[in-house]
Amino acid sequence: MYRLIRNIHLILGLLLFWMVMMYAVSAAQMAHQIKIVPVITESDVTATPGLDVRPLAMELMEKNGLTGELGNATSLPGGYRFPLTRAGGVTQITYDRATGKVHLKTSDNGVWGILNRLHHFHGLHNQSGARNAWGWLVLFASLAMFALGGTGVYMWFKLHKERGIGVVLLSANLVVSIILLIALRM
Repeated sequence: MYRLIRNIHLILGLLLFWMVMMYAVSAAQMAHQIKIVPVITESDVTATPGLDVRPLAMELMEKNGLTGELGNATSLPGGYRFPLTRAGGVTQITYDRATGKVHLKTSDNGVWGILNRLHHFHGLHNQSGARNAWGWLVLFASLAMFALGGTGVYMWFKLHKERGIGVVLLSANLVVSIILLIALRM
């Protein structure tokens, strides 16, 4: 039984490593306010005149290769503006209903922006299948963290020689965690 638990612990640790590192890097970027300088490009294209927001977004995605989740539209004289948001960037779309003229302003934040957005994505009910897949991956990782902790405690308990240092490390971890929680709430 011990060998099976050890192998599960090892496999979970290896699977979770990259996910935890992604969160660690994006948390460091946010905590230390590493500035993300976006690359902004602008272009004008023509779409079918008189479209509503969703049909316009679908046409632009199909013909111009845009991707992202549709944001809230803002009315403008003769048209409207709305964003298409994706991890690491956003395309602001301004549309003139009468002429079909579309102005695209794309802001790309690169890898830092992608990591930052992935850190904030949540839920399983998004417009995008990729974001829903990310939500399932985060759910798996969250549950796997509990299993990783449980298997670690089980193995620690089974190794009698390691119990002393384990109690010291677990106690120190608990004290530091409580101190940080109190400090963050002040």
